[in-house]
Amino acid sequence: MKLSDWLDKQGISIRDLGKQTKISSSQIWRIANFESWPSRDVAVTLIEATNAEVTADDLFNIPKRMRKVA
Repeated sequence: MKLSDWLDKQGISIRDLGKQTKISSSQIWRIANFESWPSRDVAVTLIEATNAEVTADDLFNIPKRMRKVA
């Protein structure tokens, strides 16, 4: 699930997620809109904050057809 979709689903603003995770809202906006990629630590923080509803593949916009199937 895209981060922007998760935020909408949860009714959480970028600003609120930023406060919760201590990641700047501008950085979250850029990540949610695929204008920048998160560092490993930021990705882990966002995955944990979303209870893994948003995955690393989602954060890096990896198409489902290219994702490894376990």
